[in-house]
Order: sequence, then structure tokens, then C-alpha cells
Amino acid sequence: MKAIHAVYENSVFRPTEPVDLPEHSTVRVEPVEPQKKSMTYGDLAKFAGTIKVKPGNPDPTEWQRRMRDEEWL
Repeated sequence: MKAIHAVYENSVFRPTEPVDLPEHSTVRVEPVEPQKKSMTYGDLAKFAGTIKVKPGNPDPTEWQRRMRDEEWL
């Protein structure tokens, strides 16, 4: 038997796809922690591209190089 994915809403577990079970079947629910999205190099590069160049601060291209070279990811 395969796992059934569901969302808990308004005190009810709602399957995310059709379920082939007889009515009144007993099931076991094991909640899992939602996965956090990890930031990618592309996300960091986009962020670095938004940094304004100010005297004394590296330009955005330099920030991107530093992130890559220092292996932030």
C-alpha cells in the first residue's frame, strides 16, 4: 500500500489526490515537518544584483564573486 499525502484543514485531513480505499477504512497518520526551501546560488546572485553601489562597498559583481568563491552554498 502506498502513502497517502494529505493536508490538515479545519480539523479534517484532506488527501491531495484521489484515494482508492473503502469507506470507513482506518488509516495511520504520521505528520512530517514541512521542508524549508534552501537558497540557491541563483537566489543569492539575484539578491546581490539588487545591492546599491556605495563608496567603500564592492559592486554587485564583486558580491557575486565573493559568494561563489567563499562557497556560501
